[in-house]
Formats: sequence, C-alpha cells, structure tokens
Amino acid sequence: MATTTAKRKPVKKTVKSVTKKPTTKSASSAKKTTSKKITITKTSTKKTAFSKKSSVAKRTLVTPFEKIRGLHFSNVFSGVVLAVLTLVFVNPQIKELLLGYQARDSFVNSDVVNLGSASEVLFSIDIRYILVVFLGLTALVSLLLATKLLTRYENTVKAGISGMRWLLYGIVSAVVVDFVSLMAGVSDLMTLKAVGGLVILGALFAWMFERENAGKEKKTTHKLAFYSAILASVLAVIPMLVSLIATSVIGAQRFSWYVYALVAVIIFGSVATLLTMKSSINNKDKYEYVTFEQRYIRIDQIVKFVIVLCIFAAFNK
Repeated sequence: MATTTAKRKPVKKTVKSVTKKPTTKSASSAKKTTSKKITITKTSTKKTAFSKKSSVAKRTLVTPFEKIRGLHFSNVFSGVVLAVLTLVFVNPQIKELLLGYQARDSFVNSDVVNLGSASEVLFSIDIRYILVVFLGLTALVSLLLATKLLTRYENTVKAGISGMRWLLYGIVSAVVVDFVSLMAGVSDLMTLKAVGGLVILGALFAWMFERENAGKEKKTTHKLAFYSAILASVLAVIPMLVSLIATSVIGAQRFSWYVYALVAVIIFGSVATLLTMKSSINNKDKYEYVTFEQRYIRIDQIVKFVIVLCIFAAFNK
C-alpha cells in the first residue's frame, strides 16, 4: 500500500517582546536600597552638619588671653561712662588740702622758743575731679594693655610675671587710696603723698615677689617681698583707720555711712589682692598664671564699681 505523507506548512514564528514586571521581591529590594541610600545621605548630611557645628564651636572658643583683653575693654568702656556720669550726676563736694608744719607758739610767754604744730590751707579740690582722674587712669591703663602694649603684656603673663600691670595699676591704686583717705579726714598733703608712695611700693614688692618665684620648676618660695608688700599695704591704710577711730573716740563724732563703706572696700581690695598673689605661687602647679591675672582684673573692677556706687548714692543730684 502506498502511504501518503501530508506536507506541513511552514509556521511563522512571531516573537513577542515581553516586558517582565517586577515581582514583589524585587520591588521590596528596590525600596530597601532606596531607603538605605536615603538614610546614608541623611547620616552624611548630619555628619557634615555636626562637623560644621564643631568647627564653628572651635572657631568661637575664647582663649584666656582673649578673656583678659575683653575685661580690659570693659574697663575702658565702664571707666569712660562712669566718669561722664560722675560729672553730670554727682554734686560738687569740696575738700581742703592742708600743709602741716612746725611754727613758734606766740601765745606762750617764755624766753625759750616753743614750737607747735600748725597747718595752712594750700588749695581746695572737688572730689568729683579726683574720682574722674581715677576712672580716666583706669580706662587709659586698660586701653594700653589691650592695644599698644598687648604683645609685651601677654609675654609677661605667659612667663608668670605681670610687672607692667603691677606698675600701672599701682599708680591707679595710689590715686584711689588717697581719695578714700581724703574722704576719711586725712587732709595733710604730706601724709597723702606718703600713702600713695606706700601703695606704689607695695605694687613693686608684689612684682618682685612674682619675679623671684616665677617658673614651675622652682620649688622653694621666696616670701620676703610678699611680706614687704603686706607691710606696705597695712601702712597705707593706717592713716584712714586712725582718722576714723580718733574722730569717733576723741571727737565724739561719726562719719557718714559712705566713708566707712569706702574704707571697707579699700581693705577688701588689698586683702583680696594679697590672697590672690599668695595663691598664684602656691597653686602654680594646678593653674596657669593667666587665671590669676583675670582675678586681679576682676578685683579692680569690683573695687572701682563699689566706690563709684557709694559716691553716687551719697552725693547724687
């Protein structure tokens, strides 16, 4: 038998382009990767922001010497402002400066010359001008230390010696101690000169004390200059204390409240300065000298502010 085979027709193959849809697993993995990228970018931005903040904080960090310079500039500003306010709002208060000397007592009938104490009024002065001079000198000294003499001043402070400040502030302190002595009844010109000289001498002894004991490698402390500074400070306040005691005991009179307040401020300033000077040597292994320099400036600021406050309260217009 004959078998017949049917011819197959050629089938055209058509390839359809099939775009695979992302499955749920691939979509979730894509979301995870994008979320990871977002978290990474967030953390990186946080790190950059934190680094920027830390760099800004480092830039704005104030050094101890910048603090000292800022204290001096505040001294300049407050000194000028308080001087102007003193001239405007404080009433004139006249004090007489006397010159004491020995003269023949003409009331004694004797062939022998008898000498007695006598005094002569040299001139009268308004206490406002003394206070203005004190405030002006304070502002001038602080301005010099913060500008023209800054480099030399910082070098001496780094070495543990503040000779420039001791000398300049010794002159300013001499003026203010003379001012308080005059308010306390010490009107003799020679006595006031001796008081001012003792204050400056005490400042020079303090500078010598720091110079002898500068440097952390020195273990022995030389205290002769320190005791000399204490002696000079005590002798400087004795005339005002004697005047206060003699007036109350012998004269049976009392000064006004502001005189006692001014004397107390001077004693406080002297004691605080001497204690800071002693601490700067005893604790030089713990603290840098710049820390004690800041204390000296703050003590001067407190003394100045309280003195002006007492004068304003007593003689305001």
